[in-house]
Amino acid sequence: MQQFADLTVITPNFNHAHFLPEYFKAIFSQSQPPKELLIIDDASTDNSVEIIKEHQKKHPQIRCIQNEKNQGPFLSANRAIPEAKGTYLAFLSADDLVLPGFFELGTTYLDQYPKAGICCSDPSFFEDKKPYAFRRKKLSHENRVLEITPDKFAKIFLSSPIWIASHASLFRKHYVVKHNNFPEGLHHIADWYFNIRIAIHHGMIYAPNTFGAFRLSGDSYGARLSRSYQKKIGIYR
Repeated sequence: MQQFADLTVITPNFNHAHFLPEYFKAIFSQSQPPKELLIIDDASTDNSVEIIKEHQKKHPQIRCIQNEKNQGPFLSANRAIPEAKGTYLAFLSADDLVLPGFFELGTTYLDQYPKAGICCSDPSFFEDKKPYAFRRKKLSHENRVLEITPDKFAKIFLSSPIWIASHASLFRKHYVVKHNNFPEGLHHIADWYFNIRIAIHHGMIYAPNTFGAFRLSGDSYGARLSRSYQKKIGIYR
C-alpha cells in the first residue's frame, strides 16, 4: 500500500493549463505523495479548471478552490492555508517542477528536528524549453543535513543573506499560521520575507538535496513586477 506524506501542497494557478499535466504527474509520482493538494484557481480564463477536474477523477487528494476574481498568488495561498489538513505545507507554483524525493525526505527531516520551522534544500532553475537543463545553486558547502538554530541563522543572514526558496522547501503549518501567513503588500518578495521571518524565529533544516526547480520565464508573476522599477523600489522600501 502506498504511503502518503502528512503534507498539504498549496498551489495557486492562473492560466497555467498547459503546465498542469506535467505538474500533477510530478506531484503524484513522488515516493510519498501528499495526502492533500489544494489548488486555487485564480479566475483563469483558459481551460485550467477543466484539466484540474479531469485529474481529480484519478487523484481524490486534489481539492480545487476557485476565486471569483483574480487575487494574485499570495492572497490565493493565504486563502488555502486555513483549509489545509497536513502537519506540513508546501507552497508550489503550477509552472515549477517537483523533483524526486522532495516530500518523503522533507517530512522525514522535519520529523527528526521538531523545533525547526522550515526544511530548505538547494534551489534549482531551468529555462522554459525542453529538454530541461537544471542549474543548481548551493546554499552550503556541507554535504549533510544541518539543523540551523534561530541564533545561528540570524548570524548567517547578517553576514551573507540566504535565499530560502519556497519551491524547494517544506514548512511546519502551525508556524505559518502563527506568523499570519504571507504579507500580501510585499507582492513578489512576500515569500522571501516570510520564509526568512520563520527561520529567524524558529530555525531551519538545510538538506543537501534539490527538492524543486524554478522555471525561468519572462511572463512570471515576479518577472512582471520586476519590470516596473518604481513599483519594485516601493515594495523593497
